[in-house]
Amino acid sequence: MSGSLAGRPLRADAGSPASVLRSGPVSRHVVEELGGLLAGGIDAALAVLVSQAIWDWLMGVAILLHHTHPRVCWYDDPDEWAFFAAQVRGTVHVEFPRPLGAVLHHIMEHTAHHINPRIPLYRLPAAQHVIERRFPENVIRTRFSLGNLCHFLSRCQLYDY
Repeated sequence: MSGSLAGRPLRADAGSPASVLRSGPVSRHVVEELGGLLAGGIDAALAVLVSQAIWDWLMGVAILLHHTHPRVCWYDDPDEWAFFAAQVRGTVHVEFPRPLGAVLHHIMEHTAHHINPRIPLYRLPAAQHVIERRFPENVIRTRFSLGNLCHFLSRCQLYDY
């Protein structure tokens, strides 16, 4: 593209953002400001992505702990499945030290949560206690430790290949 405007030649990139940013001392400040905004945006994006990755990992571990144990029942035949039995024998009560259990809002008292998800988190310990007292042979209970986790992972397969 060629032409002129008031005696100045026009170039194809004359109005492009790059040409505007290269056009003098004011543009240097604009570039620095835009760079700062971009860096801040990248920092914010990284903060969100890292936080989300940590949350996803923690939730994945919690769900794995709630539902993975050598005693957890799996049903091949739908006729064998019964709601209450599946909730009691299909979830795990993972015991953490008392302060950590409270920080986790007692969600690791998971059998009670599966039997009735409407039980408030602060009442899960009492509900779990009742269930364990009434069905001691069916409730799966384990203390959390890395050794236990490794043991469960080595014995329990996600897929039956």
